[in-house]
Amino acid sequence: MTLARDLRSGRHAIEAWVVSRALVVGALAVSRHVVDHVGAVRPEQLAQGLRAWDAAFYIDIARSGYDGVAEEGLRFFPLLPLLGRFAAWITPFDATAGVIVVANLASLAFFLRLYGFVRRETGRARDAVRAVWIAALAPPAFVLVMGYAESLFLLCSVSAIDNVRRRHWWRAVPWAAAAGLARPTGVLLAIPFVIEAWQTRRDRAGDATRAHLGPIAAIAAAPIGLLSFLLWARDRTGSLLEPLRIHTRSTLRGGSIDPFSSVWHALQDLRSPDRIGSGLHFVTAIVIVALLVVLWRRAPRSLFAYGLASAVLALSAENLDSLERYALATVPFILAGALVLHSDTRERTGLVIAGSGIVGMSFLAFTGALVP
Repeated sequence: MTLARDLRSGRHAIEAWVVSRALVVGALAVSRHVVDHVGAVRPEQLAQGLRAWDAAFYIDIARSGYDGVAEEGLRFFPLLPLLGRFAAWITPFDATAGVIVVANLASLAFFLRLYGFVRRETGRARDAVRAVWIAALAPPAFVLVMGYAESLFLLCSVSAIDNVRRRHWWRAVPWAAAAGLARPTGVLLAIPFVIEAWQTRRDRAGDATRAHLGPIAAIAAAPIGLLSFLLWARDRTGSLLEPLRIHTRSTLRGGSIDPFSSVWHALQDLRSPDRIGSGLHFVTAIVIVALLVVLWRRAPRSLFAYGLASAVLALSAENLDSLERYALATVPFILAGALVLHSDTRERTGLVIAGSGIVGMSFLAFTGALVP
């Protein structure tokens, strides 16, 4: 039974992985054909393809370290470029291919782990299959095909969450630490872990000190992963928080404002020249709120808290660029999406819309019209 289940999960994960890559690479090819056909100058992102936008920073860091990028490159955390460089060292690939290969393999591993996580959470294989397809076809999921750290972060975070939910505290530690090294938002994993530890405090047996060590280690792992990079960056810049402070520049995330004002500004910006991006951000904000309601009603409190913290952080930025990517990188939102599309009709409609969306967003990102 276990082998059959593993084979089914592997088949669904591989199918979703292949289809999503076909759609994104196809969108890239169509984008290049359209731009060349109309005689326009190719945007830099279109020429770079899967190496565009943030992927270019990760690749340059993998090639030359942080000395090979501008100061703002410190905002990109080191796990993906380190693994990309390692892949280039042990294979015929160069650092460029190494980063993209690592990101795509991590994406496949994430789909496999997501299936098991959702299957255990809901007890229904259909929900798990649905979650995998949502993760693969959600419009911002095109970044899981590019040299972005999201696929690696998602693999680490879902593995850490799954182990904590199963009370495998020590198994969660390396995954949580890796999440803190993959993206700064990995530190938010401490929030659901605190709630899970609190909820299980009465179930601990045996030596009290030993019983507490596992939860404490799991809670501290992601912050320690984050802190280790910040300490390294302090030796370079003299500022412990410089990698985080870079995000507050007006050309990037900007300062922090209350989420309601941020969403209101996105709505007002629908009349601006950036109406495509602003309109997308406003729709995404509405979807995030709806998914939070689903998590509150149907998911464990720890997962709701993680989703809420991620949503507040993402929506409190002056600049909502990349909001869609941040929402995708929050595992509970994928679970909530699977719970929403619970009927065959909803599932078919939702996945068709998602598949169209990933092609559309890929086209906009490759042509430089949308910041992923």
